[in-house]
Parts: sequence; C-alpha cells; structure tokens
Amino acid sequence: MSINLNAATPATEKIISLLDSNNIDYRRIHHPECRTSEESAKARAEGSGGFVIGAKAILMKVERKEVGTEFHVFVLPGNKQINSKILKKSLKNQLDDFSRFRFATAEEMAEQTDGLIPGTMPPFGRPIFENLVHLFIDSYLLDHEVLGFNAACLTQSLIVSTQDYIKVAYPTNLFAFSN
Repeated sequence: MSINLNAATPATEKIISLLDSNNIDYRRIHHPECRTSEESAKARAEGSGGFVIGAKAILMKVERKEVGTEFHVFVLPGNKQINSKILKKSLKNQLDDFSRFRFATAEEMAEQTDGLIPGTMPPFGRPIFENLVHLFIDSYLLDHEVLGFNAACLTQSLIVSTQDYIKVAYPTNLFAFSN
C-alpha cells in the first residue's frame, strides 16, 4: 500500500472522526514536512502561537511467553527518550508473561499501521489501529494542559487538551518511563 505521507492518511481521518464524535475541541495545524520531534515542536509553536508539549508515539514489538508477539504503542514527551530499564521493569510487573521488547522496524510499523512510516505514528492504538491493543502513556505528559501530536502524516499536527486526549485514547496504563 502506498500512502502520500504529506497528505492526510486514512488514520488521519480516523483520528479526526474520533475527536469529532466525542465532541473534543482541537486545533488542526498544517505545516511543512516534519520528520523529527524538534521540527514538529517548531512547526507547532509557529502554527499555534506558542510552545505546546509534543507527544511522540513509539511502536514497540513486545514478546510474551504465552501470547507471543504483540505491538504496543508508547507515548512520551517529544523531548524525552524511553528509559529501557524502567520500561522493562514496568512491563514485567504489568504483563505476567513478558519476555522482551524492542523498537518495531519500519517494515513492521507499516504492516501494523496500514502503511505509516517512522515519524508519522500518532499517539493512538485502538480504535485507530485495531491490532494495537495496548497504549502506554508517560505520566510526565499529565503535567501539561495541552498536547500537540502528529496526525498520522508529516505535514499535519493536532493540538488537544491532555484530559480530552486521555479520554479518547483509552490507555492501558499511565506511568513514568522516559528520561
């Protein structure tokens, strides 16, 4: 499947539909192509009139002894990195049969998200991507009233209140896993 990632994707429209159907206020920003969190932060600041904390989504491949392979979405501040030691310990506590995890490859991401590439992963699992059951959100994001995140393409971002995002994202858990 070939998708123009500079234009709205099917996932973009699903996100907009989810927000609209839940009466969530949001701002949709069109901006130049952004491939990094830093570029996105600058574009969102210019488009929204000020700094907005970015929420980036990372797709991870998680191996479980009984269930097998799953892909989980981890959402954290755009200016932070995943702390692998904390994440491993937390996953062991939350998933009884947890074995190991790693970043999903670009190919795996495309398979799990109907063609998205790194840099376009929005901070959602279900219902946007039915096969991505678990969504984990870094609790640091709760310190901010609003979030900015990509809209499943390289040229659009959405600004939404943190509480409204949590309401429609259906996270599996919220805990600190970044540094």
